[in-house]
Amino acid sequence: MNYKDYDIANFITDEFFIQWIKNPNENNSHFWEKWMVQHPEKRA
Repeated sequence: MNYKDYDIANFITDEFFIQWIKNPNENNSHFWEKWMVQHPEKRA
């Protein structure tokens, strides 16, 4: 997945992103926290 090209519509339909929001765990939290550090412009 190339999440850096995603917009809000892509994120709200992405199963991995939804899983992190609804049921965060060590694996998906680690991925998304690291991703947000690398792409702070997407945080909002």
